[in-house]
Amino acid sequence: MPVPFAAPPTERNGGRFAAKLVFGIGGGLFVVVGVIVALVVSLLSLTDSLLDKIESTAETFMADIADENWDDAYANLCPQLRENPVDDYVREWESWDVEGEPQAGLPTQDTSGAYVPFEFSDGTKVEVYVVLADGPNMDTAVCDWRRTD
Repeated sequence: MPVPFAAPPTERNGGRFAAKLVFGIGGGLFVVVGVIVALVVSLLSLTDSLLDKIESTAETFMADIADENWDDAYANLCPQLRENPVDDYVREWESWDVEGEPQAGLPTQDTSGAYVPFEFSDGTKVEVYVVLADGPNMDTAVCDWRRTD
């Protein structure tokens, strides 16, 4: 007489099941770790790129000051500072009495930008504050400076 139910389950291969489980979990963890590493690397790359852009803007600004290219230096200012005419800043920039090309130091970051220190060959020290401008282009602009010598 035929049995009215299905055949009893066959013996399972425990090793194969364990291997599938281990490789499944391991593969998932590998993918998660890979995504996290990719995000960290891209964030570090973006940060380095932004710091390079900030340093470049500050170096251009200070070179313009050293060469007395007032209009070019003024063009690197943030919109708030450009509300005043260039003549408001020229007297201060001339008072720095700088000679030669400035040497940039290591920038100090804060939440919205970075202070970039400079030292001229005559010993004059100036810190330039460069921020990221609003907008999709991630432009940078000089928003403050101060003599530190």
